[in-house]
Amino acid sequence: MTRTPAALLYLTIYNPTIRPNSTVDEDNEDAEEQAQILFYTSRDQATSRDKTLRQVGLAKALIHFAETFQTASSYQNVHSQSKRMVMLSPEPNFWIHAAIELAKSPQAQSSKSKSKDKGKAKEASSGDMPAPEYYDGSLHDSAIRAHLLRGYEQFKIIHGSFTSIFHSQGQQALELQLERFFTIWAWSWDLEADCNLSLDLGPPLHPIYPSILPAIDTFSSHLPEGLAAIVLTPDHVAPSSRYRSLRYPTALARHLMSLASRSHHEADAERLPPERPSEGAEPPDNSAGSSATVDAHASNGFPGAISKAADVRKWGWPGAFLLSRNSGRKSGSTTSVTRSNSPGSVADSSVAPIDQDALDDAISHKSLSSNEPQDEGCPHANFTPSANGDVSPCDSDQRKLQSLGVETPRPSRAPSPTLTTSEAMSSSPSVADNCKTSNRVHFIFLDVFLAPGDEPWATCRHSVALLKRGGIAVALISGDDKDRIPGDMEALASQTLQLLERIDVILSEDAKRALDSSLPSATKILQPQDAHLMKSHGYIAGGTGLSSHLDLLYDAKELLEKQPDHVEVFSRGLTPQHWHVVHREDDRGEMYLQVARKEASLSDVDNVVQKLYKGYA
Repeated sequence: MTRTPAALLYLTIYNPTIRPNSTVDEDNEDAEEQAQILFYTSRDQATSRDKTLRQVGLAKALIHFAETFQTASSYQNVHSQSKRMVMLSPEPNFWIHAAIELAKSPQAQSSKSKSKDKGKAKEASSGDMPAPEYYDGSLHDSAIRAHLLRGYEQFKIIHGSFTSIFHSQGQQALELQLERFFTIWAWSWDLEADCNLSLDLGPPLHPIYPSILPAIDTFSSHLPEGLAAIVLTPDHVAPSSRYRSLRYPTALARHLMSLASRSHHEADAERLPPERPSEGAEPPDNSAGSSATVDAHASNGFPGAISKAADVRKWGWPGAFLLSRNSGRKSGSTTSVTRSNSPGSVADSSVAPIDQDALDDAISHKSLSSNEPQDEGCPHANFTPSANGDVSPCDSDQRKLQSLGVETPRPSRAPSPTLTTSEAMSSSPSVADNCKTSNRVHFIFLDVFLAPGDEPWATCRHSVALLKRGGIAVALISGDDKDRIPGDMEALASQTLQLLERIDVILSEDAKRALDSSLPSATKILQPQDAHLMKSHGYIAGGTGLSSHLDLLYDAKELLEKQPDHVEVFSRGLTPQHWHVVHREDDRGEMYLQVARKEASLSDVDNVVQKLYKGYA
């Protein structure tokens, strides 16, 4: 039988304390309930307002019912035969509610006894099909909760907290930001594939992090005050000691890892460089309403209310979608049916798979931009390195085309229909000569939102400078918004390149030592290998990875979270008979272990745990 994987039914974000801005009739309870819904997206192409209000009202009732039996909790979940309902409150009074359909497979219809009357037998066989079989064990509550929290933390890094946006920019601006981010995030969520314990524990440190840390700290000691450095690869991070002492959220490292996995050429080719505000510039006035903000963001090419005829392959094209929540409404008229933000067939489509890098680019509305001086006589100031470390003139060519009056189509990867790059370069000999003599690389700049530890929802803007060469990048994070990264970074870029060269040498030496090491014996190769993950101070310090039979580890992790005085949980499965252990110590970190030897005793498993701890000491 064909098994249908678990899928998201709808996702909504609401705040039950919000009241309508305009005066409404006291008898109109729906208007008050509607004002509390900040974001809603559904798998259905169109969802009536009454259905939306019933779904949100059910979530509120379930939360209120659960609070009568226990103290107020920021996470609730309800199991049914076919669905899983999850309610999460990442900030006070803000709730994220998701309804998920469990994995299912159709049941075979029971065979009918032979009947003399073939007509009656045929009529009986054409009855209703039996209900499908649902698999409640296909999802784990802790994994769903961790994924929702990762999505929220990613939004918080890119846009700021719900509370800060609501109080500083207003409800309409918050609704717009939620729509831009969570519409794409929700329908790129693969519920079963994203059930990965290593993603929930934190970003992984580089395998030879202790070897490269002295070089990073030496580089960090020469940085201006207020800057913290972190080295990034597509799969690992290597923070400096100063970075770790500032206790930045792990979501920041994940966000920078996603940026480091793409080359500068990709980042600039798919983004429009924003104009960096000057120090004395006044902030935009949001008191006059958010109509200007909505119009400004509606042309950025992010999918808002997605129609059925929308082509998924055009998500990256500006103007492909209209973001305004009221764009489809006629003034003075009301309707009981509202268009949902779901791509509908996108979730089930097999024709146009979603590119994760394209999604990351769409989600991150803050463009990467160069902070080098823009001088017509020095076009190489806009050059950015490609994935292999070479300098690409793509961005300089594009800006030169714009200066010549040629409008390039979007996305910017598409060639100009009027004037080619070679023609533009040949039209200005000085530009071509300068391009040939330029081989410098520069930082690219972006902004992130971070909050102090004592006020986790009071996010403020911080500057980040990113320089990449080859597969390794270095990011510099400013301490606060007032301590902006200086524009003249040429000397600092030279020091950063020296750090990257030093890391390359260390990596080469480590790879050579690994080749020279003796090969393992045949007995060790054939013996079942144990799997483990070591978490220390929010990062994965090492491990061989855990990819299967994670339910017992999730259960143990959840038990330790509920019982702070417990230090370890041992469990053993039936098929296969593997040991699963979660052990934690304040000064040594947390160990997640899976022992694959069936003959191992409990004392043997404990010896393995202690041996692993000594290896990380």
